[in-house]
This record gives sequence, structure tokens and C-alpha cells, in this order.
Amino acid sequence: MSTRFVWLPAVLLLLALGLIMGCGSHASLSSLTTGVILVTSQGVLNTHGTPGVILAFTLDLSNGHIAQVNTFTATPGLPTDILVDPAGTFAYVAVTQVSTFAKQTSNAIGTFKINSDGTVSAIGQQGLRPITEKGGAKIPLVPVALAMDSAGKFLFVADQANALTSSPPPPAGVSGAISVFSIGSNAALAEIPGSPFAVPVAAGSTYSNPVALAVSPTILPAGSPQAAPTKEFLYVTDSVGNQVWEFQVDKSSGALGNPQGLTSPPGFTTGSTPAGVTVDPFARFVYVANQVSNDVSAYAICNGISPSCLQADGTLVQAGSNAAAGINPVTLAVDPSGGFLFVVDQGSGQLSTYRINQASGAITALSPRDVAVGVQPTSVAIRSDDSWIFVTNQGSSSLSGFHLIPATGTLGPLNPITTSAAPFGVAVK
Repeated sequence: MSTRFVWLPAVLLLLALGLIMGCGSHASLSSLTTGVILVTSQGVLNTHGTPGVILAFTLDLSNGHIAQVNTFTATPGLPTDILVDPAGTFAYVAVTQVSTFAKQTSNAIGTFKINSDGTVSAIGQQGLRPITEKGGAKIPLVPVALAMDSAGKFLFVADQANALTSSPPPPAGVSGAISVFSIGSNAALAEIPGSPFAVPVAAGSTYSNPVALAVSPTILPAGSPQAAPTKEFLYVTDSVGNQVWEFQVDKSSGALGNPQGLTSPPGFTTGSTPAGVTVDPFARFVYVANQVSNDVSAYAICNGISPSCLQADGTLVQAGSNAAAGINPVTLAVDPSGGFLFVVDQGSGQLSTYRINQASGAITALSPRDVAVGVQPTSVAIRSDDSWIFVTNQGSSSLSGFHLIPATGTLGPLNPITTSAAPFGVAVK
């Protein structure tokens, strides 16, 4: 299990910071001059007396100045991952139930509207169907990570079986799963038929533990030298089986299935305890952060685009040897130009930076490789204009920001921003 999640009970100690109340009105923001940064925070009580809020910040795109919007939006459980849809209109947050607040919190997806003034308004929440294990037992699921297809039609959720969050080891055969929701108007979520989809158990393991997932894009950036792929794949890291699993996505229904010609989802070997996974914006390469072996695995996607792998079954082919990272890499992101990879090293408090070989997908460290962030960094987000990158620092209750130069991958640090306690997820529009 990724150390991004094992501390969840301990974070309740921070709740003594008390209630955060929020109010205020703001003028509308110009999307041409101002961005919005959203951060989930776990170390405070919200206005409903339950743990977790979303913090909103404005970003001046001319100078990088960050200012907190005077509103704190409650989440319906302890928030982890946050995702903004391609239009920048709605945000989705994975929240988990807290035993101390069992009646007021849920294992669910919270949905939120991003207002024109940078504030966030709660819309609702959507629970998850349990997964049916061997013998017919129905086991509730705990959402831990989110991904969305590039068309904004479906939301994919990596779920731990709640048996994994109690007393280890879990019963043999317990599987994690992927929940899939269709997205309707006003961010309405409807779980599709067949969901949740079980994540396979790797050979030599007794259970699977999905902790991150990423979808291969079918809408490519403007000016892409190649046509968009016709097939869509979902890649899921299993921290117990040391695998990244591949599912093919039905682009009409969102259902997960096996790639053509296979009877089960294939798995590809990673380093030790894979955590984060990401796909480059041109649907050519997949990268996995390996938390215990302290390295990054790189793969080319066989989808008819990557020059090193021209068949179209989504198979992953290793792109060079694993690249060394800092201590405990937990998540990672490719910049929108597809030229650079940024890896969050939770144990060493840094961001490791790499150049991507555009032919093979192999990565080489920039010089210097590492850029300092705060204590216990957890999540990373890059703005779609390829000019700004942000990292939440759970241990130092801060947000690190950088101006990114897309041509070189160079990062210019912004002044760190103090957040409320235990910031976790980050998204930027």
C-alpha cells in the first residue's frame, strides 16, 4: 500500500486545529490572465464538523502571484485525489469515510462547481457499488485515485477493497477494483453497468491493491504530428503485485475489457511497490513511480503511434532501464508538450526532473535532476498552458509552485504558499 494512504488514521490528530469558516465574494476572473489552483486539505474540521476541505487559490499568469480565495469548501469525507475536467468547469474529489465521523462521512466521489470568481461550490456526492468477491461476499470499496478520459465522458476510480484498510493481511483473493462513472450534465455521475471491474491478482500475490491509474488520450494536443489513436487504454498500478495492468476502454460505454485477442487484462512488471502512473499527452508512453525501489519505469505503448512499437493492442514495451529517482517517489506528471517528466519524491522532499526521448520514451535526468520542495510532498499538477507546476507538501502544510520553461524543462521557484494542515491533492486550471 502506498505511503500516500497509510497515515490516514494519524491525520485525525490534526483536527484539533478546529473549525474553518469561510465566506466572501469576489469579482469574476479573466481566464486569459488568471488561473485557479485547488488543493484538498485533510488536517482541519470543516463547517459541518467533519474532516476535509478544498482550498482555492488564484494564480496571476503574468507574474506567478498566488492568492488564497477566502472560501473553504467542505468535502463529504477525508479528501485525497482531486481532478478537474477538461473544460475546467467541475472538480471531482475522492473522499474516504473516517471512523470517528462514520455517520457524516462516506467512501464516495464528491462533485464541485468551479465558479467564475475562483470559488468552489459543492454539487453532491456519489457512492461506489461494492465488489463481489469469491463466495458472493460483497466488499465495500475505498476510492484512492481518479482519472478521466480526454473527452470528459467517463470518470475512472481506483478502489481499494475496504478489507485492505483494516487488519492486514487481507483474506486471500480480495481484489481491488476500478469503478467507472459516466458523466452527465452538471457533473452528474452514474456508475456504468458492469462496474466495479476487478483488478487481477498477480502471480505470487494473494490480493491486488490498485493505487493509481491513467487513461491514454484519444484527443491529442493541437499541432500533433500524428493522428489520434482509435483505441483507448487504462493503466492501473498494483502496489502489491508490482504490476501495471492494462484494460481496454469501450469509448462508447466506458466499460473495461481485455485488449483484443486476450482473455484477461495483461500485467507488466514494474519496480518495487509502484505508486503513481501517467501517460504522455500524445499517447505514446507510460511512466510509473516505484516507491520502494526508488526509481521510475518507462514504457512505450503499442498503439500504432510510438515508432518503437507499431501494433495497436496497448501492450507496454520497456523503454530503457529504470531511471533512479529520489527517496519514495509516489506520483508523477508529463508536461503538456510531452517533453519532460516530473516525479514527486515524498521521502526526500524534492521534485526529480527528466527529459523524454521523443522516439523511444526513455528518460534521462536533467542537470541538476532534483529541485527542492517542502516536507513530505504528495501530489503534482501542471497547468495546461505548460507554464506552471504545483506540488502539495503534506508535512510542511504548504504549496510549492514553479514557472516552467517548456523548451528546457527548467523550473523557476515561486514563493511557497502556506496552506491549512495536511494538504494532499492538487489540480490547476
